[in-house]
Amino acid sequence: FENSIDLILNSAMVNIIGFRTSKALAYYFEYMLNEIYSKVRQLSYDSEFIYDRLLNVGKDEVVVIFALSPFSKVTLEVAEHCHKIGIPIILITDHVSCPISSYAKNILVIKSSEIQYSIVPAIALVEAFVIEIGQRTSDQSVRRLRTLNKTLMDKNVTSS
Repeated sequence: FENSIDLILNSAMVNIIGFRTSKALAYYFEYMLNEIYSKVRQLSYDSEFIYDRLLNVGKDEVVVIFALSPFSKVTLEVAEHCHKIGIPIILITDHVSCPISSYAKNILVIKSSEIQYSIVPAIALVEAFVIEIGQRTSDQSVRRLRTLNKTLMDKNVTSS
């Protein structure tokens, strides 16, 4: 966990990927992280354009891949491609046996339910990431949140 946070904070950009059952997690991570941290890019919107998007990813960046079982073949191929071109991968998965593990610099395994499918453990991990990044960048993140809060109130989007 700590190594993954360090890798994120020392990267020029955090790129997020999740397809099929992992797409909602990728979107949630982007949404939450983007509130406090500006160097975030979502790559999960259109899987058919993923290689086009990866052209913009540098070796000084990181890719966070969400891969919950059953694993998407596209996700596996994208991870292999990132590994081949030298982009570090943080893998978030629910199985140690995830084939992407061999390509990842850091692997975070969440406990999956044996009774029913649930993304709750992955959501908890995303929350922990965002909280830790927010704490480590507190000067910047608090300033961003205050600015956003003021703007939302000024534009009558939210109230106190």
